[in-house]
This record gives sequence, C-alpha cells and structure tokens, in this order.
Amino acid sequence: MSKAKSHKKISALDVVRWLLLLVALVAAVLLVKRLLEYKKGQDTYKDIASQFTAPVSAEADVGNALLQVDLEGMRRQNPDVIGWIQIDSLDLSYPVLKGPDNAYYLHRLPDGSYNASGSLFMDANNTGFEDLHSIVYGHNMRDGSMFAGLLKYLDPDFYTENGGEIIVYTLDGIWRYEMFCASQVPPDSTLYTIGFGPGQAYDEFVQNTIGLRYYNMGVEPTGEDHILTLSTCTGDGENRVVVCARRAERLDASAEAG
Repeated sequence: MSKAKSHKKISALDVVRWLLLLVALVAAVLLVKRLLEYKKGQDTYKDIASQFTAPVSAEADVGNALLQVDLEGMRRQNPDVIGWIQIDSLDLSYPVLKGPDNAYYLHRLPDGSYNASGSLFMDANNTGFEDLHSIVYGHNMRDGSMFAGLLKYLDPDFYTENGGEIIVYTLDGIWRYEMFCASQVPPDSTLYTIGFGPGQAYDEFVQNTIGLRYYNMGVEPTGEDHILTLSTCTGDGENRVVVCARRAERLDASAEAG
C-alpha cells in the first residue's frame, strides 16, 4: 500500500506574515539608505566648513563668533556659491547657492551630487543679498540639519533665551541681521514677493511682513531696510515656516566708515 504524499497548506495567515516581513525588510532598507544619505550630507558640509571656514577668534564675547569664510575658494569649485549664513543659536552654518531655478539645489549638494539634504539656496529671481528683499530656502530635515532649527523660533521663549542674530557673509562684506518676524505662511503668501525698488510698495510689504509675526521681537524694520527671509517646510506639506530679519550693520574690518 503506497503512502499518500502530504502537502503542507499555506494558510492566509502565513501569507500575511510573509507580506508583513517583506514590508518590514523594505522599510529597513529604505531607512538605512536614508540614514546613509543624511550622513553623506552632514559629512559633505563638515568637509566644506573645515576647508573654507575658520574662526576669527577663539574667544567670543556675545552673539555669533565671526568666521573667516573663503567664498572665493568655494566659487572656484562652484560659481553658484553666493554667500554663507551663520546662526549660532541654531548651530547653523552653511554656504548659500543660487541656481538657474528654485528646483536645482533642492536635492543637490554644492558639488552637484544628489542628496535629500539639498543646499541652502537663494530664490532664483533674486539678484543677490543686495536686493531689498531676498529669500533663502532650505529643507526642514528630520536629523535637525539645514533649516530644521528655524521652527524653534516659533516659540517666543526660545527667542528670549537665544536672541535672533543672523550673520551673512557675502562677496561684498559681512552683515549682521536682526530677526523681527517668525511665522507660518502658505506657499502663495505675498511674503514671497521680490524685485522691489524703494517706494510705497516696498514700505507696505515691510509693514505687512511685520503683521505676520507670531510675537514681537522688539525690532521694527522700515522701508529703508534690506530684508532677508529664511523659508522652510513645516512637515505637513501645506505651510511654510519663515523667519525674517532686517540688515542691521556691516561687521567686516573693510567696512566703509559711517
């Protein structure tokens, strides 16, 4: 008498378990890939900082400790580099680039390689930091890098404890900016208007921007001031977090008298 061959039936529960395992493995691979990408971005910016920046002095009294920034050296590698932004309260120190459009550096490092971190980049329709209103964009990265720290300024206690000083290094000099507005706005907000000349339209823009702030930072810009807006995503895909600052003074030793 021949023995009947037994076949193990695969139950629906087994199929679900294998599918869940497969999903978990794919998620793990994607997570590792993203973490490696984050690390590459962090390492790249550390290398840039070590190669092209150095502290002016080991001792700082108050505010941001100034840097020596070799913008010309960076521009020899990539002429799209137009400046450097430093916010010590956020441990933020990065080059600023300006590409042919507002998508080019969204997911590119300064060397042109693809990376989720992207670069800090000025609005392509700006001419530079000398515009009355210039905008710099950056990602709100989950690892806290790039412009993720800007969200801290939505909390007035953070501003009270840390101040709101921004240092901008340009080819024309080193400038100190004072924050006057932290807010959330929709992507189509009039805050993203640039191309102003002196006059009533710009005066109204400055006053409207003041009206957007979550709380009073004690700084009141006027139509005589240059405004810098830093912009990042909130994470919900709908709104943007913005921090606006007025240009206060020139800090480099080569500044013109007066």
